[in-house]
Amino acid sequence: MKYLLLLPFVVLAWGCGQKNGRQTETATLPGTTMDNPPPKDTLVLEDLLTYPNADALMAHYGPAHVQRRTHIAGPEGESVIASVLFPDTEHELIFFWKDSKNMREIESIECRSKASPANPWHSRRGLKMGLPLTEVVRLNAHDFTLSGIGWDYGGYVLNWQGGELDHTGLIVQFGTGAEQLLTLSRQQTEAIMGDREVSSAETAWQRVPLRIERLGVRPVTEQ
Repeated sequence: MKYLLLLPFVVLAWGCGQKNGRQTETATLPGTTMDNPPPKDTLVLEDLLTYPNADALMAHYGPAHVQRRTHIAGPEGESVIASVLFPDTEHELIFFWKDSKNMREIESIECRSKASPANPWHSRRGLKMGLPLTEVVRLNAHDFTLSGIGWDYGGYVLNWQGGELDHTGLIVQFGTGAEQLLTLSRQQTEAIMGDREVSSAETAWQRVPLRIERLGVRPVTEQ
């Protein structure tokens, strides 16, 4: 069990937004301008699961809006190859491929708060970046299980417990500020920290305001 109290969500620091000193360019969605942004109803993550490979993604959005990155850091520090749609903008998304060498067959599509905290992409069920734990419980219509916080895999939803968000392919990780953890008692800390399963109904969460800091979706073959 690894406790990283001052860095509660190491996973969220993955290098999807690494800039390496290069100048950041402002990109917009095709056919739009910054003064005329696309309707939010069109920014649905599940709608992007139809792309069979990176070439199809680039053909649709254009090479100016899609990058191939070879050093996206994974949860254990390994580097993986991925496609980044609208890099270095609030619309940034990461496409992970099951066949990463040939960049085909989507494994998952994700947005991460480290790169784009105001990311407007959302799920078909209404999940979006920054949504609080209480609202996710409401959308699920049932309490669910997540991993204890403060370690590499902290804050991930493990089981929707048969709620409305079950079998949807959603990937959700919650995060909070390190300063919030300092307000907990020892008993509360032991209840929600580390490599353990924790219910969203745990009373200690009332002292730790969790919000979605990573949101993604993967293909679902059976509903």
